[in-house]
This record gives sequence, structure tokens and C-alpha cells, in this order.
Amino acid sequence: MIDAMDSRYLSPAEFLAWEAQQPWRHEYLNGRIYARADSTLDHNTITTNFVIALKRHLRGKSCRAFISEVQVHVSEKGPYFYPDLVVTCDPRDFRSRQAIQYPCLIAEVLSPETAEFDRDQKFQQYARMDSLKEYVLISSDRPALDRYYRPEGAALNYWELTRYGAIDFDPKILTPDEQQRPLLEVSFALQSLDFSDTLAMIYEEIRWGDG
Repeated sequence: MIDAMDSRYLSPAEFLAWEAQQPWRHEYLNGRIYARADSTLDHNTITTNFVIALKRHLRGKSCRAFISEVQVHVSEKGPYFYPDLVVTCDPRDFRSRQAIQYPCLIAEVLSPETAEFDRDQKFQQYARMDSLKEYVLISSDRPALDRYYRPEGAALNYWELTRYGAIDFDPKILTPDEQQRPLLEVSFALQSLDFSDTLAMIYEEIRWGDG
């Protein structure tokens, strides 16, 4: 998300009616309209790798995975976001043609422009949703994944953080082969979906330090 497009205040109904007429998607927070940040090739590759793996895992199960063109309504009055990836197992969402309201997992791919907002304000909003069990943040400039998990029965504001991959990482120091081999072999797990894989799946075709 980037800065608000203008200072106008729109009600939730006004925003939804306005956005339905727009060629591009926008997000809505506290009455303000925000243009979505542009996606890079690496950002798109990471999202695609992840959703393909999840769709394969969820085949035949009562859950569905969607990518960034699907809107999530934190509540009826907003905010309204377009996460990079969202999974729902709730039949109420399957009957909806407009938006996801009961996600169990949301993932965002971090960029320099959006990382702070995704970690802070956006997470605070997503965490209000009773159905949400996991929030995943995937770095695009290094092989690293943060997973926030809310155990069954835990308070809305209780989240357990598990970090996978590189915390301190300088792509200028290591060659692509040197940096990838040990880090991409790291396994991660998503408890809400009984899913596990390695970071190599997430970062397939991604190369750092190639110029």
C-alpha cells in the first residue's frame, strides 16, 4: 500500500461502489482510498510459486487458495485489502462472489515500500478477524519467511512468531549459489493447513546478486 490517493473520506458503501467502476484495484482503510503498490517480477514469482503449492496440497479438501485480485473484508465497514495470498475453509466464503470474510491464512510478500505497513498496521487489522489462524510474511530480497500463528482458543491478540531462513543477509557478499544452498533447504510449516515445504519452493527461479 502507498499513500492515500486524496483526502476525501468515503463510507464503506461509497468506496465499494466507486471501486467497482475502476480499472485497477484499491484498498480502503479508515475512510481513505489507497492505490495498491506495483508488483515486481520477483514478487509475482514468489506469490505464484506459493499458491501453486497450496492449491496442489488443498486439492480435494474443503479449502481454497486465492491470489491478489481477491478482496478481503476485515469487517463489513472495512478495512478492505487485497492480500497477495489468502486461504479460506469457510463455506460462507464459497457462497460469496464479492470478497473473503473468513480467511484462515493470509500471506503478504514484502517489498521495501510495503514491508513496514504489512508488518504493523495491516497485521493489526487482520488480527481482528476471528477466523484467521496464520499470517505469513515472505521477504522478496532474501530467503526468509515469518509465520505468525494463533493457537486454537487463544486470545485475538496472542500470536506465536516463528522465523525461517535468513535474518541477517547481504546479497552483495554471497554469490547466488553460496547463499541459496543452505538457506533454501530450510523447512517451514503452516499448522492451519497441515502443510510443510522448503523455502526452495517459495523462491524457485529467484536469484539474488545477479546484477
